[in-house]
Amino acid sequence: MKRSKRPLVQLICAGLIGSVLAVSCSAGPRYLPLTEADPVAVLAEGLSVSANPAQLPPDFEVALSAAPAETFLAGEAGDEWAAPLQALPSGLGLRSAVFKLQTQGTLPPQLFVSVAAPAGVDESNLDLYAWDGQAWRFLPAQHGRPLTRPHFRSPPDFPYQPEGET
Repeated sequence: MKRSKRPLVQLICAGLIGSVLAVSCSAGPRYLPLTEADPVAVLAEGLSVSANPAQLPPDFEVALSAAPAETFLAGEAGDEWAAPLQALPSGLGLRSAVFKLQTQGTLPPQLFVSVAAPAGVDESNLDLYAWDGQAWRFLPAQHGRPLTRPHFRSPPDFPYQPEGET
């Protein structure tokens, strides 16, 4: 009698799927190192972070995440997004996902952050804001299709003062 190998294949596939889900659902942010060979981290939702590879400390890592605008505005993005949603100024219209950028290790002397401008939106009408844990703060940015780049060299400390201003 011939034995089918199909149950073994199904078990292996289930194990792989379980492993992938366990890794992607694990608690805490997933930090990625920025290295000389790969100095860029990209989030498909429209955020990229990069550094000059020649100036990257060996222990620097970033974790990027996003909450879709609809999910954030509906209050369904989770507890960590509750306070920022509550404090969102009524005069602002959210046009993209809300991004979270976390770092660990030694910050490089320069950190470049780019946000993709939403399709069909006049980028001259877009501004960037950062949540400081208590309030939303304006981040001056340079517009250059298709990306918007804030004017800071590393994650800002608040109160934030743009470069060149005293």
